[in-house]
Amino acid sequence: MKNTALPQAPTPGGRTVAADDEPGNNPAYNEYLRGFDDIPVLQDAVRIPPARHPPPDFRRGERRDARQEQRPDVYSLREATLTEIESLYQEYTQPVPVAPRPKRKKRQKRTSKKR
Repeated sequence: MKNTALPQAPTPGGRTVAADDEPGNNPAYNEYLRGFDDIPVLQDAVRIPPARHPPPDFRRGERRDARQEQRPDVYSLREATLTEIESLYQEYTQPVPVAPRPKRKKRQKRTSKKR
């Protein structure tokens, strides 16, 4: 019952509704179909050859680096930072050197002056 044809009602011109709406008879529909010729489909995409080589990526070292100052190597920079932190921590944990105190001057005994 799903796919059964509906009864066609005659139009005043003597033609049926289905005959007027048929896609082959409608020039607008033909124009609509012609528009799909310009849209690329999967088969067109497969026919397009892949790019020969991706553009060089300087982050991977594939292109000359135009920096005026070269960036330091990350590993060596990390190692230098760790050694600097270790030396600063060793310096921090060392006891503060105590400077020798100056000797106290002996006080002279006061003599009472009686007159």
